[in-house]
Amino acid sequence: MEKANPVAPVHEVNSEAIEAQVKEMMERVARSKEKQHLKAEDQSKLTQLRLSFNNSLAKLSDASTKEVGLHKLQAIIKGNTTSQALHVYLGSIANASKDSTGGKELRVLLLGFIAKAYNDRLRETTDKTGSLNKTVIKMCEIVRKYLPVTSTHTS
Repeated sequence: MEKANPVAPVHEVNSEAIEAQVKEMMERVARSKEKQHLKAEDQSKLTQLRLSFNNSLAKLSDASTKEVGLHKLQAIIKGNTTSQALHVYLGSIANASKDSTGGKELRVLLLGFIAKAYNDRLRETTDKTGSLNKTVIKMCEIVRKYLPVTSTHTS
């Protein structure tokens, strides 16, 4: 007399478990590829934003193009108020201070426009958490580069 085996054959249980694991892994890979595609797409958009912003920023140095440049910069900022865009704006303005000969006051004015556009969302998030204080300090440092305070202290 044959005894009935109460345990299912090993190959059936393992194949179902393996199929479930493979399916889960394939879903993770698909999500990962989607994230990579989105990251590449976001990077491309940020690169385009940086190029457009820098081109318009350069126009502030020339008297004949400064008005057009300022309006274009304001439109760019109004159209994109993400924390990543804020990082682009502040970085570009800070870098422009190194080789800028003209338009200093307009760049400082632009920082004020950025502060107004972002309002309470003025947080540059290069890490997981953005800090309003850090962003304001960074903006003040940029202003100081453009408009250095000279000492009027006499002895």
